[in-house]
Amino acid sequence: MNASAPIQHPAGNQGTPTFIYPNKPIRFDREELDRLLLWCCEQDVSDITFQTDRPLYLERHGVLYASTIRDIGHHEVQSITQQIYGENGVAKLKSGGDFDVSYTIKVDRSNMKRFRVNATSIMSGGTDGIQITIRVLPEVPPTVEQIAVEPEIQDNAFPHKGVIYVTGVTGSGKSTLLASLIRKWLEDPRKTGKALEYSAPIEFVYDGVVWVNSCIAQTEIPKQLPNFAAGVRNSLRRHPSLTIVGESRDNETISGGCELASTGHPVFTTAHTSSVSNTVRRLVMTYPAEERASATINLIENMHMIINQTLVPATKGGRVALREFLVFNEEIRREYLKVRPEEWAELTDEFMKTRGRSMVDSAREAHRLGRIEDDVLARYETLELRDVA
Repeated sequence: MNASAPIQHPAGNQGTPTFIYPNKPIRFDREELDRLLLWCCEQDVSDITFQTDRPLYLERHGVLYASTIRDIGHHEVQSITQQIYGENGVAKLKSGGDFDVSYTIKVDRSNMKRFRVNATSIMSGGTDGIQITIRVLPEVPPTVEQIAVEPEIQDNAFPHKGVIYVTGVTGSGKSTLLASLIRKWLEDPRKTGKALEYSAPIEFVYDGVVWVNSCIAQTEIPKQLPNFAAGVRNSLRRHPSLTIVGESRDNETISGGCELASTGHPVFTTAHTSSVSNTVRRLVMTYPAEERASATINLIENMHMIINQTLVPATKGGRVALREFLVFNEEIRREYLKVRPEEWAELTDEFMKTRGRSMVDSAREAHRLGRIEDDVLARYETLELRDVA
């Protein structure tokens, strides 16, 4: 048996497959950590989780596996934290913070593997513990063709000005979709100018992408600037042709993105939401009640498109993206401004039926093309019927 191959066999009475890391290190020191991460790249693992007093967890094709026989103790998880973040990593967690950083393994002179890392303090057995989540990052962003981005999204992705929100829950591929659109912009000889990205941390790099008449500069939050709002202010001073703000998580960043768009710039940003309608609701509710009326008018006037994405099991293994989206033209903006912000979510639902593309529409198209099975389509059609009822 190949020593580098995972051990897979039925576990328990239910026949649930297991996915075991075969090397069985006594301790995950720096060398063993890098060996594990490189092995995960080979095995198409998307996420690696270390957690105090639990086994190593690996996520592969959307399924989470307990992948070591032994539990990993707290001191070992602390050591991994310091290997990734540095000597102050554990102290930062104990002070009530978490951290998001990038981690790089240099395989040889011309080949590097990159990872996104989050470490957070947790409770474990009634005392302090740590959970570390490591996401494997592709070496080069995929093309829009490789991830089957709809022509309507591509046609509306690069307006003269306006904010484009790429949304979804954690692990839904938001960053991948956004990176594919940025790659398309960089490779298009008709696009000229510079793109500025502010991310926490930087996930995709574009060194392997051919920059034709454009360039991109990436700034990591909070390493190089303290927060996303500071990134928006920084962008206003640098005359960008395109700005990417990693996440709009507060009203200062949201308002800053609108200000940037109102000066004649396209802005890309992400939000952790579960649908187009939920995105509108979340953006509105970030503002205090007394500021909501004026702030949300600015929000709608600068809104260009909302794309919501989710990942579902694919027919041939792995996962495939389903997307719903709504493009905000002048007519749609006028309709929003006729009603109170509290009514916008309901209005969005109506527009999704008549002007947008819903998630069930996306599921039906994916099913027609043979990308998803009957049960996946049925799940979304059932949700649609429940919403109508």
